[in-house]
Amino acid sequence: PEQARIWREAGDYTTPCFVLGARDSGGRGDVPASRSLMTMNDPRCLVSTIKCAADGAVVVRVWNASSRPAIPTITLGFDVKRAALANMLERDGRPLGVRKGAVKLPKLAPKEIATLMLWPAKRSPRAPTLHTVPWDTDGHCCW
Repeated sequence: PEQARIWREAGDYTTPCFVLGARDSGGRGDVPASRSLMTMNDPRCLVSTIKCAADGAVVVRVWNASSRPAIPTITLGFDVKRAALANMLERDGRPLGVRKGAVKLPKLAPKEIATLMLWPAKRSPRAPTLHTVPWDTDGHCCW
């Protein structure tokens, strides 16, 4: 857990999360003051990537930063109709169950990276809208 904590703190420092704007899908203005897109139950594991796939899935890469095996569960802040474990090319997905808004990953070996594909429920007011933001080579937003 110590090495994962160090990586997490370094990532928080060097890669701050920028919120470009948020609103609920119904235009009601009832978005909570704070909400997690996802949470991880195992402190040895880190979410290293969240991005959009061409087919509308949300791609999440999970890294077991420790020297011990881990079986992480990700609790989602949005409704998901389907989840799968894929390879690094985001293909050959093996279905994973979604129970009460959580996805349990299979055992990750030490230092292993797993690619999780999540397909948000179409009509969920909690479904994320992810946008690609252009960045220059120095890591500055180009907008």
